[in-house]
Order: sequence, then structure tokens, then C-alpha cells
Amino acid sequence: MNHPMQAKFITIGNFTVPSHNLFVVVGDVIEGDLKPGALVSVEAESGSPEPAIPGVELVEASFRSQPCLALVFSADKLTSLAQAQALSAANETLLLSAAGAG
Repeated sequence: MNHPMQAKFITIGNFTVPSHNLFVVVGDVIEGDLKPGALVSVEAESGSPEPAIPGVELVEASFRSQPCLALVFSADKLTSLAQAQALSAANETLLLSAAGAG
């Protein structure tokens, strides 16, 4: 049987793009593979996962010598300030699991 693919993503920071209503979490995959559509939850918290990640981008930041990944969320899909704060904490481990296929 297939188990949902899972990845771990360590956060570095975040930023918003207000003109496009986007919330972006920047970091690195530390285990597994990351794809758009993955569901996100914060490792240190129990509860329902965030909405699926609509986009994954490779970004370059002036504070790093190598590119990093960005999880791109529509800001209006985050259901609470607490969820956004949990996603935006630096050095937070996010668990990413594939949405149910079917």
C-alpha cells in the first residue's frame, strides 16, 4: 500500500507580497521531496493542517550563499493569525504530506 509522501521543511523566515495577497515561507527541505499541493502542519503543534501549498518557488536571498525554497500561500487561505505565526517562526519544522490522491 502507498503511504502519503512526507517531507520535512525547516523555516528560515517569511515575507508577504501584499499586492498579490501572498504569504511566503522560506526555508530548506531537510527530508523527503516537496511538491505543490502538499498539506502543511507544524511539527510542534497538533491540529488540522494548513491549506495545500499552491506553489513552491526557488528563491535567492542576499543573506544566503545558496538558493532556498519558498512555500507560497494565498494569504486569505490562512484561517487564523495563529496559523500564520506558527508557519512564520524561524527554525520551525513543518511536516509536508501529499494530499489524498483520487
